[in-house]
Amino acid sequence: MLFEREINLGTLPAWQRKGIIISTEKYEISGFNPVLGKEMKYLRRKVIQNWEIPNFKSEEGMAFLEKLINRN
Repeated sequence: MLFEREINLGTLPAWQRKGIIISTEKYEISGFNPVLGKEMKYLRRKVIQNWEIPNFKSEEGMAFLEKLINRN
């Protein structure tokens, strides 16, 4: 259907052909807890955008997916 409309997939950027992955990543911050009166460490999450995803059928792609699934 795309070729009929003169759109060649080979000329498109990789993210338009494969898509992107949006995931979260944990990181640690330090902060002061006024109730306890001491410095504490907390876990937070941030959103990660991956615009260059590997081919999922390759070994690199399988490792990438396993890392995403087991990241919890």
